[in-house]
Amino acid sequence: MKQQENIKILIKMANEGGAEAQVKLGLAYAYGYGVKVNEKESLKWFYKAADQGNADAQGWIGSSYYEGKRQKQNYGKALKYFRLSADQGNRVSQHWVGMCYFEGKGVEKNLKEAYKWFKLSAEQGHQEAQCKLGRCYDKGWGVKANPSTAAKWFYKAALQGDATAQFYLGSAFDRGHGVKQDSEEGVKWFRASAEQGDSDAQYNLGKAYNDGCGVEMDYVEAVKWYRMAAEQGDNDAQFNLAVRYYCGEGVKQDTVAALGWAFLATCEGVDDQSLPFITELEQHSTPAQRKKALAWAKNLKPVKRRYI
Repeated sequence: MKQQENIKILIKMANEGGAEAQVKLGLAYAYGYGVKVNEKESLKWFYKAADQGNADAQGWIGSSYYEGKRQKQNYGKALKYFRLSADQGNRVSQHWVGMCYFEGKGVEKNLKEAYKWFKLSAEQGHQEAQCKLGRCYDKGWGVKANPSTAAKWFYKAALQGDATAQFYLGSAFDRGHGVKQDSEEGVKWFRASAEQGDSDAQYNLGKAYNDGCGVEMDYVEAVKWYRMAAEQGDNDAQFNLAVRYYCGEGVKQDTVAALGWAFLATCEGVDDQSLPFITELEQHSTPAQRKKALAWAKNLKPVKRRYI
């Protein structure tokens, strides 16, 4: 009852021209807060607020064009509204302007411009921009490479809970890249990221347990994390899981399971490093086992997450 009363007040304020109320009403219709979801009505109020120069509304319109939600996808128009918002200092829109330049969406790809906008957003505390700024310094995208500065920005984003930044920070400690090498610290950040579902971190955590690097060797734990990453499509995890099943280390020996994961891991080709194991596995399996494993592998369609 109280929520309905609040919506009535919001509608009244929005109709009187209050830009903040218009944005809130747009969000209410977008996500069903106290009203039935209505994409058309949501956009109407965002546009009314945007026409008054409201940066949040401009950002929401930019997002709707960028993602193709509520209206037809149009990267050029997305960038237009993101810029209107970003030029007012909106850190979320600054991040998205950076993404447009980074990916070449709605504008010619320009890594220096991407870096510029990521930096503006990151300095205001936007965690995704902080992570992407870290990548710019790590890879030399639009700025001179600087591993220590990259690690600094990864750390800022990681402290805010950004799983991707936590993975990159773990990698930095694991390799001693931009920071003093510290395997235990690497495991700490890999775990934080892996627990949020990052497949690369899950694989690296599994390998840490597999090799006893930064943590006590534990094949059961290695298999646990390899499996999580493998089910998301990580080929290295799939291969290592196949090895563990074949050897019966950390899991009950199962040649069919070993074959199945090996098939998935090598579906795009077999490299020189994995060839000896694949050859041995096929020599010590029956045609029936290979047929069963292949059928299982075809039914599993893992999808690997991608990020910069």
